[in-house]
Amino acid sequence: MRQRELEARHRAQLFSQLAQTGKAGLSAADSIHVMVKSADRSLQQPLRLFWKQLAAGKDIAQAGLKSAVFLSWEARLIQAAEASGKLVESYAGLARRHANRARRYQNLKRGMTLPLALFVLAVLAAPLPGLLLGNINFESYLLNTTGRLLLLFGSLYLLSRGWRRLGATGADNALFRLLLRTPWAGKLIRRQQQHDCLLSLALLLDAGVPAFQALGVAADSVSHPTLRAQFAGAENAARRGSSVTGALESGGILPDEQMKNLVKAGEFSGRLSEQLYRVADQLDEQLEMQFKVISDWAPKTAYFAVVVLFVL
Repeated sequence: MRQRELEARHRAQLFSQLAQTGKAGLSAADSIHVMVKSADRSLQQPLRLFWKQLAAGKDIAQAGLKSAVFLSWEARLIQAAEASGKLVESYAGLARRHANRARRYQNLKRGMTLPLALFVLAVLAAPLPGLLLGNINFESYLLNTTGRLLLLFGSLYLLSRGWRRLGATGADNALFRLLLRTPWAGKLIRRQQQHDCLLSLALLLDAGVPAFQALGVAADSVSHPTLRAQFAGAENAARRGSSVTGALESGGILPDEQMKNLVKAGEFSGRLSEQLYRVADQLDEQLEMQFKVISDWAPKTAYFAVVVLFVL
């Protein structure tokens, strides 16, 4: 039976604890054994499978991959990091990557709580005058309110499930393809995937993975299938002799000219991974601002929806 991929918040928790226990000198098996006892219930089963793989003699990268705790690109990174002695640094980088995504999702979820509550109250209150005046019976009231609430929560469930799946490789559905074609949502998704790809590339280069291989693995870390296929063109360009900057540009991974110049300067000066981290940080700031706009506009949208409900 195929194990479900862990959510971003669980990955952040896992890699953060691996970094801390690794810094303290614990072995991988001891680290996982400690985590099993204190982890969330949803994490305990995959961690037990992870520990069993380690106890059977698998190295940490293969054990994590076979237990579905690591994604394939994460296993490749960890394998290289272990060989180069940078395992703790790679764990910390992975924790940061997943924590950023989890934080944005939680902030958006928090920002939607009040608007959602207001909308639910409006759905329940709008037909009340008709019920009290006898214009509709109680069955009609229930049908009216229940139908709208089911539509609301059903839509929210599908959107939430789709957004979470966007954090897992291999996710592909009509919602993603539709959103990618819309101007605002498409730009947001593309920025998120560019950030993930560039941060992954920086981690891989820091771990000692050769540039052309790192480009391919970094592209594989992108969850949106359409963008993953596009970003994979960077590896092909590098194999044809292109510079890393040129390869990233040909794959559509660099968002603008300023970031391209930063990467180019880093490549020329021998500080490529440092500049990639810098570009990823800039993209992270942009994403934070865009998600803040969503959180700010959510209440206004809810208030408008409340007015519409009472008018209708």
